[in-house]
Formats: sequence, C-alpha cells, structure tokens
Amino acid sequence: MMVHGPAGLPRPDGAGMWTERGRAVPFFLEYGTSGERLDVLTEKIAKYERPYAMSTWA
Repeated sequence: MMVHGPAGLPRPDGAGMWTERGRAVPFFLEYGTSGERLDVLTEKIAKYERPYAMSTWA
C-alpha cells in the first residue's frame, strides 16, 4: 500500500510486517519524541482509519 499518495493518508515513520509461526501482521510505525501537540497526534490517528478501512488487515 502506498502511503505517500493522496492527501489525507498517513505518512508513517516506518512500516513493516511482523511474521511469526506462519502468521503475518502488517503495521505502521510512528516514532515520537514528545515534540508534537496532542491535537496533531489525534489527527494522525484519524488518518490511519482510512487505509485500515481500505485493507483486509482486520
């Protein structure tokens, strides 16, 4: 999944796939150093709802 495309999608600091015992779980990584305001973090979380809804990751 491309995460740098249309506006409104998240821009994670990283992404990966955790694989263990034959199962795989995709994930996005947000790395914070307490430099962002709470409203900015809340907005980031909301942006992750769209790719989650578009995926079969549930």
